[in-house]
Amino acid sequence: AAGSLDWIYTYEGSYGAIHSVVELSERYYAGGVIYDGGSNKGFILSISKAGEIQWQKTIGNTSEIVDIATDGDFIYAVGDHTTAGMSAIKLNVAMVKNF
Repeated sequence: AAGSLDWIYTYEGSYGAIHSVVELSERYYAGGVIYDGGSNKGFILSISKAGEIQWQKTIGNTSEIVDIATDGDFIYAVGDHTTAGMSAIKLNVAMVKNF
């Protein structure tokens, strides 16, 4: 029914926040920030329709992922670079970074 809750999943540990989520090919992809040894790192999660983590990728030199989008074939993310400016990330659904 419209507005009904399908599931709630709690991601424990060092996950700080999930900022953006998109749906692609029977999965959700989420971007956010993870706290790792006193520093922030950007990450992307692949989540099943049941809410289970399929894979996680920490993005180097990125302190957080602030937005995530898809064109149906690739996952695009933007985030804050750890030293200056911003990061742009392109991943295929097998989590291979393309640029």
